[in-house]
Amino acid sequence: MFVDIPRGASTGAIARMLAEAGVVRSPWDFLLARVARRGRTLQAGEYRFERPASALEVLGRIARGDVSTTIWWRPRAGTCSTRGR
Repeated sequence: MFVDIPRGASTGAIARMLAEAGVVRSPWDFLLARVARRGRTLQAGEYRFERPASALEVLGRIARGDVSTTIWWRPRAGTCSTRGR
């Protein structure tokens, strides 16, 4: 499951994206986790989740900026580039 959180997204919008992707059970789970752990800054980026997770676990990953990284190899150019962190 991939969730792309754009810069400037509100907490409510992030909660809806996570619920729609099946990462958390409902937007309310994430919003309650956010209230419990307020003071942490949520980071924009593309996040990959292997499975549904607890709202606190997801909040921790997004606050740390634990984004997905993809590496592409360009055979003709002999170079590689990364996307994400």
